[in-house]
Amino acid sequence: MINTMWNRGGNWIFDASDWVIGDDIYTPYIAGDALRSLSDPTLYNQPDKMSAYINSPDTESGDWGGVHTNSGILNKAGCLIAERVGMEKTAQIYYRALVQYMTETTDFEQTKNYLVQAAKDLYGEDSAETESINHAFSTVGIGPALAVPVTGITLLPEQISLQIGEEQILEAAITPRDATDYQIAWSSSAPEIATVDEYGTVKAVAIGQAIVTAKTGDIIASSTVTVKGNNLSVSYSVHVQNIGWQTAVKEGQSAGTSGQSLRLEGIRINLFEEGSSLSEGISYRTHVQDYGWMDWVQNDGMSGTTNQAKRLEAIEIALTGEMRERYDVYYRVHAQNFGWLGWAKNGVSAGTAGYGYRLEAIEAQLVKKGDPAPGPTDMPFVEANTNSTKALKVSYTTHVQDYGWQSYVSDGDLSGTFGEAKRLEAIKIQLQDTPYSGAISYQTHVQDYGWQNWASDNELSGTSGEAKRLEAIRIEITGEIAEFYDAYYRVHAQNFGWLDWANNGEAAGTSGYAYRLEAIEIQLIPKGGVAPGTIGGIPYVEKKTNLATIPLIKNDESLDYAIVENELLTLVNDFRTENGLNKLTKNDKLKQAADQRVIEATSLFSHTRPDGSQWNTVLEANPYEYLYDAAGENMAVSIIFQDEEEIAASLFDIWINNPDDYANIIDTDYNEVGIGLHDSNGDVYAVQIFGTQSNQ
Repeated sequence: MINTMWNRGGNWIFDASDWVIGDDIYTPYIAGDALRSLSDPTLYNQPDKMSAYINSPDTESGDWGGVHTNSGILNKAGCLIAERVGMEKTAQIYYRALVQYMTETTDFEQTKNYLVQAAKDLYGEDSAETESINHAFSTVGIGPALAVPVTGITLLPEQISLQIGEEQILEAAITPRDATDYQIAWSSSAPEIATVDEYGTVKAVAIGQAIVTAKTGDIIASSTVTVKGNNLSVSYSVHVQNIGWQTAVKEGQSAGTSGQSLRLEGIRINLFEEGSSLSEGISYRTHVQDYGWMDWVQNDGMSGTTNQAKRLEAIEIALTGEMRERYDVYYRVHAQNFGWLGWAKNGVSAGTAGYGYRLEAIEAQLVKKGDPAPGPTDMPFVEANTNSTKALKVSYTTHVQDYGWQSYVSDGDLSGTFGEAKRLEAIKIQLQDTPYSGAISYQTHVQDYGWQNWASDNELSGTSGEAKRLEAIRIEITGEIAEFYDAYYRVHAQNFGWLDWANNGEAAGTSGYAYRLEAIEIQLIPKGGVAPGTIGGIPYVEKKTNLATIPLIKNDESLDYAIVENELLTLVNDFRTENGLNKLTKNDKLKQAADQRVIEATSLFSHTRPDGSQWNTVLEANPYEYLYDAAGENMAVSIIFQDEEEIAASLFDIWINNPDDYANIIDTDYNEVGIGLHDSNGDVYAVQIFGTQSNQ
């Protein structure tokens, strides 16, 4: 996806994301990938300043002295000039310098001098244009160092909502980007509600609202921080032999009896937030005398029996939806002849099997992701037919770009990084406390090498010291272990984010895109247990040249665009409402313009139209004419789809995780939107055009 912003009146505004070369021909299906970047040459292994100049031999293998490699320095300078004076003047200056002054032997210093002379010829010796050239070349290390004052500062996001204890980093964007000799001073209007450190990290302390300010000199920007209470809790009530239903308890309190030898017969579990019962978020099932494992129930449904004198012997509890991403649910049971067993979490069995022992009491507690368990986790479940009473665990470590080997994590915890664009390069996986024979085996798909041989039991799979990315992985358990457990795993893939869960040897990741894996989660689930997330979805994506591997259920003829469009608008407006912003309304003109632009995007995925004009020219003529004070465009393409709601969720996820698209979605200047959708060769293209009509 690409994002371009236009100011009031439709004038050109510098956007660094447009300063790439070859993005439409080099890897046209990989958004943001190109041959070179003028705004950041280092992205494609070019220097961006003289201190990084590469001295190469004057031979073909040496790139004739680095003539192409070192061009990044001049490219960066040109980009900085355009940022300050605009493309039209930049083109005029460069053209005059090229025609009037430069020769085939012109070096870097002479280039700067000739451009300065051309600017003087056109705009005068003391002009802003001449000064901009001096500043740009000074920034890349050509010419004397010059001070560049700050003219503006922007904080993103402008509004954030946190729960007590949560943190978020605010991004302070300085204008111009080559400004020098400045410091940002951070402050909070109410540090008792939200604090901010010297790096812009905001921490929620207490319920309320605070204004966080970033200041440099006399220039300031602010962001509104709303802190909500962290009042999510789990509540549960049990049906006890001879007593009946007990009063519900919550958050680690004991439900049932102790020392009375009374069986639990049924249970109800619910989630509460801010004192209100939630309609979704938790599932559970029980193992009942004579019946075995019952079906899963949700949110206050009854699991077990009443009036049948049947004991509960074990239980599994799992969070669903958004709650699963925010919390872990821990629970432990008091079992006949064993007493209190260890804490289980997230769908793992707690209780006994094969003994005919009753459950007598239970405790459950929610814990924020990453926080420690409320107590010992050894022996949450005991089986009569094993020689061990310890839970089977899987632990794993990954070798991450720039960081090396990370510490071992286990049982569904994240290994890798998130939001740092770091590749996984290798992985080791091992089982712990296994009472069964067998092993865990795994193989990885490695850049340039393809699928590697299977490794097992903490052997290295991948590479180390070769800067090769992992692109996909398969994991399976073998031997007797496979009779009792399933292996589940999911990966965070470049440009896709979290893919769905795979299990028992299925591939997870991508193929044919040259996308890196960035993180992985692995979990062992007892046979018949609840999966940790969506199963049967899309854990593995192959490039569209092999479309048969993409499970497309719908085609263009059966796809209902209206449902996708309405769902996208709902997602956008719900997000704006959560952030205290007005809802957007549909506009017919913007809708017509978006329909036209999405057709154009299938042939040229760019904010430049096929005729060479900028995207906003679509709003300048009938039938799309739309006079505006502000307008912006988001574009995205989703190569995977099943039903309309999933398409909308996929597109929205792309936009909300891109800083520029995100800025459009939460822009307070917009009050209308039009959405265009089109299917081309199995890809779903989408365009959002935001706007506010002019009062003229």
